Amino acid sequence: MTLQSADSLIYTDVTYYIYSEPLSSYLEKVELPYPLVAPNTACWRGYTATYVIQNDKLFLTKWQGWIRDYMKVGMDYLFPGDSVVFADWFTGKIILKDLGEVIGDSDFGDIYEGRLMLQFEQGILVREYEVWYTPAEIKKIKKDTIERNKLPF
Repeated sequence: MTLQSADSLIYTDVTYYIYSEPLSSYLEKVELPYPLVAPNTACWRGYTATYVIQNDKLFLTKWQGWIRDYMKVGMDYLFPGDSVVFADWFTGKIILKDLGEVIGDSDFGDIYEGRLMLQFEQGILVREYEVWYTPAEIKKIKKDTIERNKLPF
């Protein structure tokens, strides 16, 4: 499986690569003139986005998508006339970054001891918090990683 291209999120003047998709709930509701297409196997969703958090609000500041015959389209395709959009459609969590040591791996990459999370309600940052695996969970992840990576011979 090809690792998918990540969106960017600028928070406290640091750029993070996120694998959450804050735009997905908006795209489910809007009817686009042409559907998005994957430009390559690293971007099956058909777009990349950049977000910024300012004054505890999530804004979409850059968007590039692909439609028919791999034609590039920009912010005007989703939000005609707007170059920055308040993401009031987004309620959910964004994994900001991994914390601690690598404790295993999966089909999607390394698994770390913890994560720094951001919780949003209608585009407003309501909580920043850490989530850590328990010692029992870490032990299981390490065991599963060893089993998954065993060679069959």
